[in-house]
Order: sequence, then C-alpha cells, then structure tokens
Amino acid sequence: MKHGIARQALVAMVLGAACAMVFAQGAASAPAPGRGPGAASGPGMGMPGGMGMMRGWQATRDNTPGWAMMNRAERDAHHRKMQSMASADECKAYMDKHRAEMVDRAKQQGRKAPAAVAPRHDPCARLSTK
Repeated sequence: MKHGIARQALVAMVLGAACAMVFAQGAASAPAPGRGPGAASGPGMGMPGGMGMMRGWQATRDNTPGWAMMNRAERDAHHRKMQSMASADECKAYMDKHRAEMVDRAKQQGRKAPAAVAPRHDPCARLSTK
C-alpha cells in the first residue's frame, strides 16, 4: 500500500511538471491566429537560410493599393507576382505600375483613388536593392 501511494504521488508530480512546461511555453510559441506554418513577417522568414525573401508575405488590404477594386483572381495574380520578385527595385517598379492602374480604375468607377501603401506595410522593403 505504501508503494501505491508513492507511485501515485510520483505520477502526479511528473504530470504536474509536464503541464507546467506546456503552460510555460504559452502563447509565445503558438502561431498567430490565421497564420500557418512558414508564414512569417520578417525578411527571409518562411524559408530556411533566408531564401525566398517574399515567401511569408501575404497580399492584404494593408499592403495592396486598390485591394477593394480587385477581384479574387486579380488578387491571387498580384500575390504570385509579388512573391516572384527578386529585388526591391523590381518590386517598386511593379508597385508603381500597379498603383497607377488602380488610380485609373478608380477614376473609371468614380471612386476615390487608393492611398499609397503605408511605410510599415511596404512589401518591397524586405527585398534587397540589388
């Protein structure tokens, strides 16, 4: 009987320690809501060794001028184009062209021209200038 109580106490301590380790990891190790594996926000994130600089980047209304005027196919094509960029200069040239197209579309639809992308949401900032 002594061994049964000691065994139960040991099991309870081990389980308690395991639970404490799980809870100690908490939200810091959990992925952010709506983000899957490989999605990341920093330069070179999402791919080992910093390869694929735009890999974790997602096109959103915060970083895409004219988002509301684009249909799903256009958004997907824009997203693929942005992920294929090799340099910040190429990216900026594409974004300038894209914004001009969205300004023209807004005029045709009688809408207000889309604002420029906020600097903190600049999708080209994560690419090298080479």
